[in-house]
Amino acid sequence: MRKKKPFCCWVLIILVAIAFVIYVVQFVKFNTRVKRFDQIKIGSKEIEAHILLGEPSKTTCGIEGETLREFWKVKLSENDLKGKKFMLLVYDGSIYLRKDLFLFYDMDSEKLVYKLKKMEYIIGDVILRWSSSQDQM
Repeated sequence: MRKKKPFCCWVLIILVAIAFVIYVVQFVKFNTRVKRFDQIKIGSKEIEAHILLGEPSKTTCGIEGETLREFWKVKLSENDLKGKKFMLLVYDGSIYLRKDLFLFYDMDSEKLVYKLKKMEYIIGDVILRWSSSQDQM
């Protein structure tokens, strides 16, 4: 006689299947967004990002400073940054992938000056960061 699997086993199998489907959907959705992100060229207008990527998760505006150079590791010269106003559009990635897309716009000329793909792994109190960027002006 064959033993029947307990009810909790079936519940666990169903939950794992649902989690896997959610992961795959987010992975495909984010990869599509990354392909569109790669189509955006340095010097393009802000509206192009809105058309290709949709509404950003966060928008931050500010004047050039230490945060822009040190935390974001923006690789632009001092002359390009000095006294300029910047707008940062952040497109959150997948919950599981922890990869975000960042677009830096010069608010005076309203053109893209820097773009960045950044991945963060948070392990306890340690944040490991990986990024790739295109920084032509």
